[in-house]
Amino acid sequence: MIPNQLNHKTFEKPWHGQVFAITVSLFEKKIFKWSEFSDFLAQEIKKDNNMLRNGSDDYFYSWVKALERLLIKKKITNFSKIVEVKDLWSSAFLNTPHGKPVKIGDI
Repeated sequence: MIPNQLNHKTFEKPWHGQVFAITVSLFEKKIFKWSEFSDFLAQEIKKDNNMLRNGSDDYFYSWVKALERLLIKKKITNFSKIVEVKDLWSSAFLNTPHGKPVKIGDI
């Protein structure tokens, strides 16, 4: 029998875990220090001023915004490129048949 604690999900939704993994990967590649990211995340959470944060979408929306801002500050990307990729992703998602993997061209 598997104990209940092993059945517990670490992340509420798959995309929460994915953005966490992306952030950890960038940190491990020394793109930024973890303290830099945590400072940006704290600023986003304060800006968003939502008291319901508990690992839900609100928390991870702040996480994504913090990561985007940090990557822009580090000149890894820029706002226009982020918007371009979001638009490509949205279009690919909306035009992909249900159950098929979403792919964004050569990205």
